[in-house]
Amino acid sequence: MDTRIQENQQLDNNHVPFRVLLMERSEESRAAYVHIFEELGADEIDVSKSFASTFQKLAVEKAPYDLIVLDEAFWVDKRIGLRLCRAVRNNENYEHTALIMISDDCNSALIEDAFRSGIDEFLPKYTSLKEFKQLSRSAVEERRNATLAL
Repeated sequence: MDTRIQENQQLDNNHVPFRVLLMERSEESRAAYVHIFEELGADEIDVSKSFASTFQKLAVEKAPYDLIVLDEAFWVDKRIGLRLCRAVRNNENYEHTALIMISDDCNSALIEDAFRSGIDEFLPKYTSLKEFKQLSRSAVEERRNATLAL
């Protein structure tokens, strides 16, 4: 292990390892989000570029993701993203996973459907990276704290 990484982890007693699955089509946006997750201390960042890849990553027998970030425009049919959210929420292995949906489309019907589908946060694509970072951290922490409270 890189000694700088070890030293940084020892200095940061608040570091809690976490895994992220990002579903974003735009290469530029993916790079920005990956950078945010690296800053947050993500231990594993999986990027999905297709529908099939997403379901394959969710089906692999690994520890569940702590955070899933879904661009609702990832699929041509917007309802597939909502179905994915419901599937994640109905899977007991992912009950402690935070779900964030990002979107260019911020109409109230979509937002209501997204929350009914189980997301923790709905963010417009134009949300500042700083705010996105804070909301990502708090969504993961809230899901973990809910686990500890049980």
